[in-house]
Formats: sequence, C-alpha cells, structure tokens
Amino acid sequence: MKTHAENSSPYIQRIWTEVAIPGALAMIAHAQGDWNQAIAIFETIRENLCIIGGTNTQLDLFEQVYIDAVSKSGEKDLALELLSKRAALRRNVSVGSCMEVTAN
Repeated sequence: MKTHAENSSPYIQRIWTEVAIPGALAMIAHAQGDWNQAIAIFETIRENLCIIGGTNTQLDLFEQVYIDAVSKSGEKDLALELLSKRAALRRNVSVGSCMEVTAN
C-alpha cells in the first residue's frame, strides 16, 4: 500500500497516507485484539473515511469495527452512545421493506 501511495499523484498519495493506510492499520490492530490502538487510529480517520470511496456498506464496516473495539476495550458508555447514534440515523429505514426485497 505504501508503494502504491508513493507512486501515485499527490492527491492519491494524500488520501492513501492520511486515510487508507491508517484504516488498514486500524483493521489489523483490531484483528490482533489491540483495541486501544485500533480506537486511536480510527478516531483520527473516522471523519475522512468517505474520501477513500467505497459503498456505504464498506464504509459502515469501518464504523462497526470501531464500535466493536470501543466495546471490547471496556468503554461501554461510549459504545452505547455510538450505537444509539447509529440507531437514530436508521429510524427511517423500514426493515420490512428490506426483508421483502431479499425474500423475492
């Protein structure tokens, strides 16, 4: 990833070095059970994740892994706050209509 960033245009270099590579490192830290490292990295990139592109589902995965790390680190109040914010954003989504689409 670093080689790709180094051989790209300045714009792409910035996106990869400031968001994509740290995002990958946060995922690795989470996979290794280093919750505090994962949290620290995610907190520096969360607001800018959308600039790396991807679907909403792909970007949502980063948020889910961040919340998981927060929960596993023992920060239950923060995890609950983050989950509550997610739930509030989804209140207008009809689960029934999603289930109907997948059932057909």
